[in-house]
Amino acid sequence: MRIAVPLKNGIFSRHFGKSDAVAIFDVNVETKRVTCQEIQSRNCDGCQGLPNWFAELNINRVLVAGLGQGALNGLLARNIDVSSAPRHDNPNDVINAYLADPTPKQPKVCAGHSHGHGHDHSCQH
Repeated sequence: MRIAVPLKNGIFSRHFGKSDAVAIFDVNVETKRVTCQEIQSRNCDGCQGLPNWFAELNINRVLVAGLGQGALNGLLARNIDVSSAPRHDNPNDVINAYLADPTPKQPKVCAGHSHGHGHDHSCQH
């Protein structure tokens, strides 16, 4: 199984769409051990491109702190599971906490956010 942890400046991103990279963990589901780990810099703009990019990377599950409904729908449409992740900064701590309790947890879906230029948008991820 390939599990993605979105990153911002090298730590677990609190919002999926604001990530600038992703930590990818290949996990043996029987032993719950990481067999391979890599970091990929984000190669797409906006939240709309992330589900396609994750599908190209053969991601099976994404661990998130929060994301927009559009991003959630895009991931699910590509058969990528989404689960809320334990709140750790280090991506290794995130994956280890998840592997200790891999029960899927409903992710936090945002209702709106600000782009810092005088007005807000609903999440159209």
